Amino acid sequence: MSVPGFSTAAPSEEETANMLANQPAPNVPETAAPTPAPTAGEDEKIILEEIEVEVVKATFAIPITCLEVAGASVAARAMQGAAEAGVVAASGVSAENTVLMCETSRRLTESSSSADVWNAEISVPDGATTVSENLRKSGENGVLMNTIKATAKESGVLTQELAAANPIVAVAREVKTVTKTVEKVVHVNDPTTSTPTKNPTKNPTKNPTKNPTKAPTVACTDNVSFHVAETNTCQSCAGNCGVGQYRFGCGHDSEGQCLGCNTPKLNAHHATNGDHGDAGSCEEVCNEGYWANGDECILVTDSPTTYPTPSPTTYPTPTPTAYPTPYPTSSPTPAPTAHCPVTCELEAHESDRRSHTHDANWNHALVGHENYKVKVTHNVYDINTQDTYKQHRCYRVDGKCLCECIDSVSNIDGLGFFEEGAQAGHMPRDDAAFYMPNQDIHEGPVELDISTDFWAGRTKEEADNKANQEV
Repeated sequence: MSVPGFSTAAPSEEETANMLANQPAPNVPETAAPTPAPTAGEDEKIILEEIEVEVVKATFAIPITCLEVAGASVAARAMQGAAEAGVVAASGVSAENTVLMCETSRRLTESSSSADVWNAEISVPDGATTVSENLRKSGENGVLMNTIKATAKESGVLTQELAAANPIVAVAREVKTVTKTVEKVVHVNDPTTSTPTKNPTKNPTKNPTKNPTKAPTVACTDNVSFHVAETNTCQSCAGNCGVGQYRFGCGHDSEGQCLGCNTPKLNAHHATNGDHGDAGSCEEVCNEGYWANGDECILVTDSPTTYPTPSPTTYPTPTPTAYPTPYPTSSPTPAPTAHCPVTCELEAHESDRRSHTHDANWNHALVGHENYKVKVTHNVYDINTQDTYKQHRCYRVDGKCLCECIDSVSNIDGLGFFEEGAQAGHMPRDDAAFYMPNQDIHEGPVELDISTDFWAGRTKEEADNKANQEV
């Protein structure tokens, strides 16, 4: 078995360049939907059943770093998909029964580097030895690596390092048998009960246990170790969660599971995995092109500036500016003059999202998701006392929130909305999405269904104070 267009020999510089040429824009190929969970029909019920499955654990190194698959961007998901496609082709087992994670061997520090390795867990009812042998051969004949390269190129994310990599990869394998809990549909009158039981027995039990018990139960520390009943010992919580994940629920009789850490702040991504039981412990670094400033990631601007400002500036200014400004303004003005009575700000917002990881039954847990929403404030006092534009738009640019009623320059041909030759909002026009539909102005106060006593004879400061009292 081989991958069309790829060789088992390390590619030359010319072959590497050919692989990198003519890549499409990053995209995530469609994958088969997972098998739906069983559903109970009429006169049926679902029980939990423990079954034994064989698991092949494989570890290998490929030139795809954990940072390249971190986050939910199209490029990150495409690169993760390429790695998964390679494991599926190499093992002969579908992606539905394969879990693949990138792991950094130690955390990044200023004085040390880290090696990223990939771990795959492949579950099969039987035949794990055959799957293990498939992985070994696919590493030696180039199928694993060349499939990853081909899929990455098709998805538009093939990198120089990946294209130039030697197709021959050493794959370490381990086969073991584990117990897995699955859902099973049975008749409603079937006497079989779920195993293990969904809930612990009631406490206290109706009858005391025999005294003395054979041995006291060992006490384990949550998020450090969990109890193994067969040996009555504590086993350390595994530290194999991928970048951007932490181990949740390790303690008592459970080894826990890997869940996603809290959403990184704006313009940042996770660089490490997290501490056991702490969703906020994954380390974050700013995205490329941004630098850390306190708790924010700020866009890096060109430095030095194209043209330095005079230094030092004149102080004080030679003459204070005239006040009030001359009135009226020259006629006609380039655009109608009116007030934009809206402001906005980015407000922290938390909601729930489904975790990308799942438990043994393919259930995805709800986890907290921190983000921002645009909060818009309409200044009703200005609307009722000044000429104001009828429509506006508010939107987010990077870490800022902006509101505007008219643009100084439109998105079409560099013309301002009100300049001669511009297409007005109320007229038939091309590229309508770039224009606001109504650019007319309310002249004078707007009549609202609000008691006139609220506004009568008030200054702006008095109106603000009154409005705060009414809230």
